[in-house]
Amino acid sequence: MNVFHKVALQGLRRNRTRTFVTVVGVALSAALITAVATFVVSLQTYMVNGAIAKYGDWQVAFVDVDPPFVQEQAKDPRVAKVVSFENIGYAMLDGGKNPDKPYWFIAGFRDEAYSALPLQLLSGRLPENGTEVLVPAHAPPTAASG
Repeated sequence: MNVFHKVALQGLRRNRTRTFVTVVGVALSAALITAVATFVVSLQTYMVNGAIAKYGDWQVAFVDVDPPFVQEQAKDPRVAKVVSFENIGYAMLDGGKNPDKPYWFIAGFRDEAYSALPLQLLSGRLPENGTEVLVPAHAPPTAASG
């Protein structure tokens, strides 16, 4: 043991209270740093999951593109998943209560689109063929039944 170690140990033995407080302080600061890091990771995960629930699980949207472009993106190794839906158009909504939205938005979805877009069923089931539709919750009852 060299001289520096001997002097350090003598100082630690003489000032046991200061040594104990220092060790406890180091342990508490390590626990605090761990708690803050855990909180940040947990908050980030919560916010990501909230955004997925609200906006869907997608990163990039390309509007009105041709099928060859979609196929090209699906073959790209940097792309994890490709989901597409067909924008069919709009139809007038009879009996709508919102004057800013007097229309229906009509789209054709593939099965994989339901998992990527923020759709939550309030009742019933998903459409099983091309003649069935999903009706949004804000639609008036007369429009949905007619």
